[in-house]
Amino acid sequence: MTAVLADAGYQAREHPDLGEWQPGRSGKALFLHVSAAAEVPPIAGFAEEYPHIPVIVITPDLGVAEFAAVVRAGAISAIAADDPIELLLATLEHAMAGRASASPSIMRALATRVAAGFGEALSIDDVAVGRIRRLAAGATVSRLAAEAGFSEREMFRLLSELYTRIGVANRTEAIVWASRHGLLDEPRSG
Repeated sequence: MTAVLADAGYQAREHPDLGEWQPGRSGKALFLHVSAAAEVPPIAGFAEEYPHIPVIVITPDLGVAEFAAVVRAGAISAIAADDPIELLLATLEHAMAGRASASPSIMRALATRVAAGFGEALSIDDVAVGRIRRLAAGATVSRLAAEAGFSEREMFRLLSELYTRIGVANRTEAIVWASRHGLLDEPRSG
């Protein structure tokens, strides 16, 4: 990444230990590489000590929950490790201008959560939980539609609305979301 930044006209250096880095006034931005978003160290102290240096987290797994976690930890933005170089540079430019950036799907999901009352786990009814459980068990959308008495097209629409409501993009993310919120563990009561 140092070479990519240098090619784009930036001076870049690698520092293996955030705790030992003393940027002073010369630092312009910090890219923090982590192996998982859950492993982001608390960087709020760094952000307070060096408010002029935006922190951008680079992680291999970047979804809505991961983006929210790194921002809560003190970063201004986050990108996926496999994002294109152009996105990395755009994120850097935004961060240096004091702006956070995120993909449209992450922004939509975060906006949905804000509208729902800042809840990490949005309230969904038992029918929706049942549909996610059936998908997790391997049921097809066609099968769900037949079981519920809907057309396949109507079931796709209902699932799409559900995905939007919980802030995910697809069936896999919905299953992961439900698992993280304990909805696949045991039947809900009432």
